[in-house]
This record gives sequence, C-alpha cells and structure tokens, in this order.
Amino acid sequence: MSIHQLYLNLLTTSESIEFTPESQEFFLKNIKNIDEKGYEMIYILIKTFEIENNPLYNQLKLPYEGSGVPPKEMKFDLEKFPEKLKKILFKFLTIHIKNMEEEQKITKQRQNLNI
Repeated sequence: MSIHQLYLNLLTTSESIEFTPESQEFFLKNIKNIDEKGYEMIYILIKTFEIENNPLYNQLKLPYEGSGVPPKEMKFDLEKFPEKLKKILFKFLTIHIKNMEEEQKITKQRQNLNI
C-alpha cells in the first residue's frame, strides 16, 4: 500500500471516530512507545495532511508550529492539529501499536522455539 493510499484509508476510516479526552490520553501515552518506523509514518501523515489541506504549505518548516528534526525528534502541540488530523493519527497509532505488539509476540514465540 502506498503512503497516499494509507492516508486516504485512514482519512476515510477515521471519520466516525470521536477524538475524546480518553483518546488524547491514549495517544499521548502511546506515542512515546512507538518504533522509528512509526515516528516516520506519523511525520509523513502530518505532512501529507498539511499538503492536502493548506494551499500555503511551506515545505521548509514543520506544520502546525512543530519543532525539532523529523522524524524522531519532532515536537508538536496536539491542540494545534485540526480535528481530522488528530483522528487520522489516533487511528494510525492504534493500528501501529497493535502491529508492534503482534510482532513482539511472534518474536518471543520464535525465541522460545529457538528458530
């Protein structure tokens, strides 16, 4: 699946999500525990959203008043994100955390079997 297809899929499937205080708490807690691939994807999704929704997009700076060096050392204020973007990132993070847990489970099983 291409990045743009992933973005469109997340955009569509996240429409019905309500980004609640509990969702925000989950997001802020779990964003700290994702792998490098996850950070890269978060960055790409933020940039893609910005490109798709801002005609004045500036490719030389991080959108939504972000700071740092992408992707691992980025800092954003979640409150500055549009609601749609929050939902997209929440949906992605939920899926990515689940995938990471599955990968860890498989790795542990392989280690137990000495594969």
